[in-house]
Amino acid sequence: APEIEPARDGVPTVKLQGVEMTAPKAIVIGGGIGGLAAAVALRKVGMAVTVFERAPEICEVGAGLSLWSNAVTALRRLGLESQITELGSPVARMQVVTASGQVLSQITIEELSRKAGAPSLCVHRADLLRTFAEALELSVIRTNATCVGFEQHSDVVTARFADGQSESGDLLLGADGIQSAIRAQLFGPSEPRYAGYT
Repeated sequence: APEIEPARDGVPTVKLQGVEMTAPKAIVIGGGIGGLAAAVALRKVGMAVTVFERAPEICEVGAGLSLWSNAVTALRRLGLESQITELGSPVARMQVVTASGQVLSQITIEELSRKAGAPSLCVHRADLLRTFAEALELSVIRTNATCVGFEQHSDVVTARFADGQSESGDLLLGADGIQSAIRAQLFGPSEPRYAGYT
């Protein structure tokens, strides 16, 4: 696996098969679950990463989240499976019920988890987010940073922020949620559509 070396003169390096080189730089817009998970994965493959979040702090609202076996397997590859397994509760079966409690369908999860080689879990969103944030150095997460767009050049991409600041890198990843500035610039503005179910 690539080893990211501490920055010398502000430039992080990566050592890959004994060869030291400047680490490619990734800019992640959005410090939610998707953005932080992506940042952990990008660090794992040797990229220098900076995460920009518009909120004043990294925090998650909401309740539980189901992580199926394939998600737990992905967490294993990121080196975070044991932390999440300790925080979560294993799912043995799942039921779909009506408002009055009538069972519409039921699935036994234990056998699927065994075949997949990883458990399915329920975990609180805040615990998952905190685990991703703790896997990164505090210095790579910048809050109060509202991205308003980006500029693509031949060899670099530059993210622009509401306060006039900018950040350049080799890769820009938009994980900035339902009101994504990155998506809007790439595909034009769009309104959310209700799918007919919650």
